[in-house]
Amino acid sequence: MSNEPVDLVYHVAVERPREGVIGAVLAFAGRHPVIAGLACGVLVVLIAAARAYRGVANEPVAAMWLSISVIATWTVLFVVMRNFFTAQSMRVVNVARRIRWDDDALVWSEQGNERLRLERPTARIVTTELPPERDTRKTIPWPVWLVLRDAEDAERRLVLESKIDASQLRGAPKATADILSQTDETLPTLVISPLLERARAQLRDT
Repeated sequence: MSNEPVDLVYHVAVERPREGVIGAVLAFAGRHPVIAGLACGVLVVLIAAARAYRGVANEPVAAMWLSISVIATWTVLFVVMRNFFTAQSMRVVNVARRIRWDDDALVWSEQGNERLRLERPTARIVTTELPPERDTRKTIPWPVWLVLRDAEDAERRLVLESKIDASQLRGAPKATADILSQTDETLPTLVISPLLERARAQLRDT
């Protein structure tokens, strides 16, 4: 049964840029807080000057220094809040992703759009340094990575992370630094289990 094709669908929450004018303005403020702060400060000064033009005419020097302080305050405020603007320019959406794996190919897609295709993928199961076998705990959840590579182009790969019982990983090779730093997806144990079963079957046959 483990050699049968795997076709699974799961849902993940991902960040997407906020669309529309508001999203564009927030993104610009996050990327260029000084320019955005200066622009807003100047706009505030111009509005104030238009509403109190007689006072500006009577006290031009005082109005100038007040304008400079207002512009500087707005600029500093935008610099301090740049991370806030960047965060607000994104929105969290729930998307459906799918992994279909058979003898010919593995296709990883999102909302029906193909993200990655691996032809005749080869599988490896890797982990980190395991706890000592004398550990008396009945089950020990331990990180595992399933690395799937294109048969023709080893640079094309899909790296999936999850956790399973450490006892199932005895003898598994150690994950390299590039795998640890370039994980494509983290999946719950129940979701990744069919993929691990097929990977184990492939490894037994090689």
